[in-house]
Amino acid sequence: MSVDREDIAREIYDYRRKYSAEENLLEAVIPQLCAHARAGAQCAIECPVVEVSGLLVDEQNRVLTTPHSRRGAFPQRRLAESDDSLRAAALLTVVEASGTSDVWIVAGQTLPIVIEVAPQIPGAGYAGSRLTFHYVFQTYTAADALNSKADQTRVSWLPIGHLSSSPLGMRLVSSLLAAEDAMKDQR
Repeated sequence: MSVDREDIAREIYDYRRKYSAEENLLEAVIPQLCAHARAGAQCAIECPVVEVSGLLVDEQNRVLTTPHSRRGAFPQRRLAESDDSLRAAALLTVVEASGTSDVWIVAGQTLPIVIEVAPQIPGAGYAGSRLTFHYVFQTYTAADALNSKADQTRVSWLPIGHLSSSPLGMRLVSSLLAAEDAMKDQR
C-alpha cells in the first residue's frame, strides 16, 4: 500500500485544526493535492513533492542529527511508493539513521509537529513546491550505543536548546513539555 494524496490532505487538515495559526502557510497546497487526488494518473498539475523528517529525541533532550541530511541535519527523505503512511515513513527514516528500532512516538503527538512548505527550487529535480512533514520520536537508548550502531552514518546529538530559536525547535520543545505534563497527569 502507498500513501495517497487524500491521506496527505487529511493529515494537513488535522494539522490545520490543531495549529490554526499556520493555516495560511498550507492554503496554497491543499487545492493542488485535492486536484491531484481527483485526477489520479491523468493529473497535469505540478504537484508538491512530499518529504518526511524524523526528529529523534533521547532521554537527555538531545536531537539526532546526521551531517549529510539536508536543511537542519535531521533524518529526512522523499516519500516512497512503498510507504504505508507519513508517520511510518518518518519512523523508518529515523530507525535507518539511528541504527536502533527502540523508537516510539512522543505521547500525544501523532500529528507532525511542523509541516514546512517550500517553493519550487530551480534545478532541484522536481516541478512543484516541497512539503516536509516533521514527526517527533523518542528513544531511551544510550547515545553511545546509537552512535556505535549507526557509526557508518556518523550521527551526532544536538541539545534541544540549540534549536529553540527556530520555529521547528520551539514546536519541538513545547511538544516535549506537553508530553511530560501528560505523563505526570497519568501517574
